[in-house]
Amino acid sequence: MNSNINKDTFCALSHRGLHIDSKMNVKPCCVFTNFDTPVLYEQGKSILDCINTDQFKDLRDKLNNGQYHKGCSNCFNGRTNYRTDINQLFETQSDVLDEYTKFLNLETTEVNYIDMRISNKCNFKCIMCCDMYSSAWEVDLKKINNGYVPFNSVGMNVDWKDHFSEIKKSIKFIYFSGGEPFIMDETFELIDLLGDDVKDTSIFVNTNLSTLSYKDRYVLDYFKNFKKVVFHISCDGFGEIGEYIRYGFKTEKFKNNLSKLLEFIDDNSQIDYDITYSLSVINVNNVFEFLDTLKRDLNIEDSKVNFQTVGSPHNLSVASLSNSEKNRITEEFLSKIDNYSEETTKRLKKFIETINSTTNADFFDENIDLGLIKKVDNLRGNDIGKFVSEENLEYLKIIKSKNII
Repeated sequence: MNSNINKDTFCALSHRGLHIDSKMNVKPCCVFTNFDTPVLYEQGKSILDCINTDQFKDLRDKLNNGQYHKGCSNCFNGRTNYRTDINQLFETQSDVLDEYTKFLNLETTEVNYIDMRISNKCNFKCIMCCDMYSSAWEVDLKKINNGYVPFNSVGMNVDWKDHFSEIKKSIKFIYFSGGEPFIMDETFELIDLLGDDVKDTSIFVNTNLSTLSYKDRYVLDYFKNFKKVVFHISCDGFGEIGEYIRYGFKTEKFKNNLSKLLEFIDDNSQIDYDITYSLSVINVNNVFEFLDTLKRDLNIEDSKVNFQTVGSPHNLSVASLSNSEKNRITEEFLSKIDNYSEETTKRLKKFIETINSTTNADFFDENIDLGLIKKVDNLRGNDIGKFVSEENLEYLKIIKSKNII
């Protein structure tokens, strides 16, 4: 082992990160694909047992010494900047990276960042989602497929609360996702387990903002005492298009809850928010109308909106469209983005770069249609054809890729 840390590949989360998904796979973060031999959080294993396995030690050794690990492909192929963003977060908002030599030890007794998705409980059925991340999807899948076997989030079979005590004192950052965190018991059980001493702990919450109450208590009150809180709010459009994409979303209720959140933020300076707009073939032509509506109805600047490129399912990815359609979208975006903030311009140019750098070279030969989406549409009384042209739908019927983005 070298005596120096290679900062070009080093990742703080490989040493101090904990991500547990709803299938109980233990990883350093949510964008890590997986180990060749997965690490599972099972009965009889503590959290520290899981993150000190040979798989984790090999990962740390490689990244410490300038080598890539294939589980980190999303960071090193340019799809995300998660590694560099998290390292910067650790450097600027904690003392975790004050001395790199401590990471020469491949074993750890601390967890500084946790992202435990031990429930898939959700009240939305987003069209690009699935039962792994939304319990609400199970209702529709049972009706569509008589042989459907429900996805069972196995988190309740592990005594995670007993194990949490061994790491809670070292926690600096917590990320809540789901499912929908504001309706999950585990979210508030974890906050309660942290106790009152959370002045050095920051929380990031990914929410659909469909509710602000939990068991007759105002949800936002749970977050008053943390060092920093950022709510990442998912919204892919207003009115018919937003309510189609995120089935269960109600435009006026969302606007009302967002207004309440903004008032709460005004009285709590340590709390912030942003809005995540997932760009797909359904809403790619609605981006600028969405930004204008935010400004007009809620006085929210476009710079508060981040853009996520839908990569899966592939039939909903803008990168799956024909080159001529992607050229049209590119031209339209470039003709309008100068009317918006520098941040928005940069983000949308990145989106344009992403969809145009994707090739069709890895498409399979066999055809695939949009059968599942059509069945779901029939069940819900919806029609994707209201938002995607017939020409694009015909093109998307033959698209199937191992890795669009």
